[in-house]
Amino acid sequence: MTDRRTFIRTGVAAGAVLTTRARAQDRRPIAIVVGFPPGGSPDFVARTLAEKLATRLGRPVIVENRAGAGGQLALAAVHNGPADGTVYALTPPGMLVTYPTLFPKLPYDVSRLDPVITACSFEFAIAASNGTPVRTLPEMLAWAKANPGKASYGIPAAGTSPHFIGMLLARTAGVDLQSVAYRGGPPMVADLLGGQIPLAINVASNFVEQHRAGRLRVLATTGEKRSPLLQDVPTVAEAGMKSLQVDEWYAFVARSGTPKTETSAFAAAVREVVELRDVRTALLASGHVPMAVSGDALTREIEASTRRWTGLIRDTGFKLES
Repeated sequence: MTDRRTFIRTGVAAGAVLTTRARAQDRRPIAIVVGFPPGGSPDFVARTLAEKLATRLGRPVIVENRAGAGGQLALAAVHNGPADGTVYALTPPGMLVTYPTLFPKLPYDVSRLDPVITACSFEFAIAASNGTPVRTLPEMLAWAKANPGKASYGIPAAGTSPHFIGMLLARTAGVDLQSVAYRGGPPMVADLLGGQIPLAINVASNFVEQHRAGRLRVLATTGEKRSPLLQDVPTVAEAGMKSLQVDEWYAFVARSGTPKTETSAFAAAVREVVELRDVRTALLASGHVPMAVSGDALTREIEASTRRWTGLIRDTGFKLES
């Protein structure tokens, strides 16, 4: 006769087999939600990874753009979606670390969102329209002091890191710079090229092609070293503004309560995909450095970003309206 312990062990083993089979048969699509328009940096990263993720997970992986509200709609989609591993957002850290302080009301609760794994890191750049007479960051600051009514800078969304980089720049240099928020990078770059705004700050990859073509000028990048894609452009430290040195990352976020089996499988697939030669080449060629960080290391990254930007928010009393 089968004793109770044998029965339990057999039941557990059978349950594991059934779970494995269920996962193998699960063909539900996985959505990667991006809070910015097609053509921008996070959209490019999501689409570069999606097909390879689908192959490894054995399930369709689609990219959904929900542009608006500075990336809030993507996190709202995860927050309000099912906690079953079928919906992830790919987001920069601002929506997780600064928005809860900046906005009196958000369409999501950060405590109900779990960062899963990063996909890559990247740096920012400060760019000028050809309609301005500046070619270096010091020249831009001198021009801004002489033209306070004209010195505005475009940002992909209010409350994001480019916004705070501009604030730090203005504060450090003692100049008046006014931010102009857009719904993502592409429309902002279009206005910079058209001369509607004199300056812009965004992920460096948004400016590379236009800089090379001479249609705008990148004045400085925010990485520790010169960008491989912009070797002719000094870093902010070289330009005398080391306090602006910063790079950031895009991370996948799931709804809290999503089974660990789902998020672990997704994270493992991301880790494999960002190490593929063709994916690494595509990311690096666009100014994104493959970086798969999860667990405690990702928690530390988020805490470091929180300390940096919320300290500035506290010091300046800066707030945004929902």
